[in-house]
Amino acid sequence: MIYATRVLIPEGWDEGNLVKKKMFVGTHIESEYELIPVRAKKLRDILPKVLKVAMERQAKVYHETVTMNSPEVKAFSDFVELAEKKEREGKKVYICVSY
Repeated sequence: MIYATRVLIPEGWDEGNLVKKKMFVGTHIESEYELIPVRAKKLRDILPKVLKVAMERQAKVYHETVTMNSPEVKAFSDFVELAEKKEREGKKVYICVSY
C-alpha cells in the first residue's frame, strides 16, 4: 500500500532533485541537509488524491475509519496550507525526506 507522502512529494525520492543547504537546528548547531524545493500550487493540486490515499491506507493497514479532520489526514492539508503561507511571505519552500 502506497504512502500518501510519496504521492504528495514524489520528487523526494528522486536524488536528481536534491539541493544542499545549510540550516540551523535549534539555535546554534549548523548542519547541511539535502532538500527538495516544492511549490505550494503543485501541492494544492495533488492534495485531493493525497487525502484519499491517506484515508485508504489508514483503513487498510490499521483498520481505522478516518475523516478529513482526523490528525493522520489533516496533517497533509496543514502542510499544504503552511507551504502556501510561506510562499505568500516570499519564502521558498523546501522539504527534507529521510527514510
